Amino acid sequence: MRIQIFFLILFYTLPSFGREENVDKVKVVDGKDYVMYYFKSSIKNLPPDWKKVWVLKNFKPGKADISPKVKSNRTNIVFDCVHKTYYTLSSINYTEYDALSKPALQTASGFNP
Repeated sequence: MRIQIFFLILFYTLPSFGREENVDKVKVVDGKDYVMYYFKSSIKNLPPDWKKVWVLKNFKPGKADISPKVKSNRTNIVFDCVHKTYYTLSSINYTEYDALSKPALQTASGFNP
């Protein structure tokens, strides 16, 4: 009985996860080399007039025989709405798969203007 209820709940909630993810992402730029999104749910208001948001940048393959080393990048950015500037809090690069078929992660953090 418990297993049936579990699968019933799983069956009804799984399709909503996919729709929720697509609704949450907002496309900002669709360039020649990359596509950039921000996540609506990640926007946080910080006092006095600052906003923090996660940005996703997916790189497109250029030539057919050469693919980019970094496949996508997630960046946590703080915007200063008064002075119209931004600062990078952290950055995560998702790169090609290694020999163990796992993506290598390159991380950086700090308050970089």
